[in-house]
Amino acid sequence: MPCENCPEVGRRPAAAEVVYVVYTGGPQHLQYAALAHAIPGRNEQVVLQYGWPTVRPDGSIEYAGGQAPPVPKGFEATADPHVLKPAWPSCTRRMLKVEMHQDNGLLEIDGMCCWPPSGKSGRHTLTLADCRQCPVRRPNCYR
Repeated sequence: MPCENCPEVGRRPAAAEVVYVVYTGGPQHLQYAALAHAIPGRNEQVVLQYGWPTVRPDGSIEYAGGQAPPVPKGFEATADPHVLKPAWPSCTRRMLKVEMHQDNGLLEIDGMCCWPPSGKSGRHTLTLADCRQCPVRRPNCYR
């Protein structure tokens, strides 16, 4: 019996949807590939203030637009103002909540802990300091 509420295979989210990226281990590029898939598909008829975001294999986000975007939580600016690199410490117990604003293309990416013993699990949005100081953080064993 087919799943009635499951998304279509290969379907990209709409710009207004919130997508959760859950990472449970393995090579880090798998998490970044899932993050890339969480971004709505490019629509050439829509002009965004910062341009369409693209996730590179190393997890960096590149905006193709003219104006440099603000830096989302969990990312750092680079020498190129249109490229942002991930700053989250490695952890297989964190998921990412991804939402793209329809008007400007800006990605909002919040880290959320999935491990109750951390004291920060649930709907609590994490800061980088929360993750870096977490006593139960489980780094990825792959590099």
